[in-house]
Amino acid sequence: MSDEASQICVSDELPYPFLYHSAPSGVISLTVTEQPSTTLNVSWQPPLSTCKATEYVVVYTLTNKDQCEETNEATEVLVEETQKSVMLTNLLPFSNFTISVRGRNIAGNGPEEMVVWTTDGFGKEL
Repeated sequence: MSDEASQICVSDELPYPFLYHSAPSGVISLTVTEQPSTTLNVSWQPPLSTCKATEYVVVYTLTNKDQCEETNEATEVLVEETQKSVMLTNLLPFSNFTISVRGRNIAGNGPEEMVVWTTDGFGKEL
């Protein structure tokens, strides 16, 4: 089956079957876990829809450095469809981040799920 064919979804809401391309729905159970103080593990579950994501787009944006300097520095990470987590490393301690995850396929981007996180600076061990 081709990649394009795997992205065709069937709607049973109409009186007849209708094939169309559709972006995936939003990921569920977005979770952030701090490892050492400058590393975050971001994990999620795939969308509950017939239109699957072929990859995930994770964007983390530094919004406040050291709790005193506002900024807007975004970094995008592409994650394969088989992965449901990513480690964000070498982050600044005592800083605020907005982290978003969305699925994407041939039809486009699904809705993003977002969380705001503040890193500590204490170098916690696992």
